[in-house]
Amino acid sequence: MSKPLPTWLKGTGLGCLGLLVLLVMAAIVGTVFVNVSGQRDIATLAQLDREHPDAGAYTPPVDGRIPADRLAKFLAVRRALAAHCGEIADATQRFSRMAEYSEADEDSLRMREFFGDTGRALGGMFKLAGRIGRYLEQRNRALLAEGMGLGEYTWIQVTAYQGWLREPHRRFALAREDEPRIFQDRVVPQVREMIRRHLEARERAGAAPSELAPWRQELAALTADPERAPFADGVPPEVAASLEPFRAELRAVWCPATCELDLTVTTREGIGFEHI
Repeated sequence: MSKPLPTWLKGTGLGCLGLLVLLVMAAIVGTVFVNVSGQRDIATLAQLDREHPDAGAYTPPVDGRIPADRLAKFLAVRRALAAHCGEIADATQRFSRMAEYSEADEDSLRMREFFGDTGRALGGMFKLAGRIGRYLEQRNRALLAEGMGLGEYTWIQVTAYQGWLREPHRRFALAREDEPRIFQDRVVPQVREMIRRHLEARERAGAAPSELAPWRQELAALTADPERAPFADGVPPEVAASLEPFRAELRAVWCPATCELDLTVTTREGIGFEHI
């Protein structure tokens, strides 16, 4: 006669079955959320790109400064998105804990804690999938409301945060290693071309060689090293001077958890979506 299973083993088996059901449900509901929010995100982005230069076409002002009224509009967009910072940071942190469990020693793994964290993380999938799409849609709508294109928004974010305030760019917490690096693979080349177009416009305007020198040095450095972050050695003086009056406001609306989402664009990929 076979021995009955230990109580803890029965509980583990039932827990795994419950998690499997949650996984299936999360996948179904998450797909619905992503499909609806992804379609809205693409539609608002298409409208934005029709009305304003995107990141592949934007050219910074010929004098190199960021006008105060444009910085005010950028900050208005950032404030519209700031409410989402905490909830996205919390949700991605729960998912990140799952990676810790995959590396934990079996003897040190506490099953009650494991199932509790896993259940909360999977439950969060219902909300997070929709939150990401809504975040990108709200960014696009806020930009439309302020009359600012994604190209100008990208330029100000990179120069203000990565170049001037020295805030390192962080990949989105749920990004996989095999996924495109949004900042390094798309944004950095676009910023490099913005600098190139700016230089050409400034040369045509007859700028002095001393004024062009920092921009030429930055363009040469980005061309030589594709892994270099824009303005890794600091921004040109005229950019810094235009940002300085807004230092406190820029810091107040910075969100490391969403800095990659801030620059993400959504495209249709088969029956799903790709964030690039």
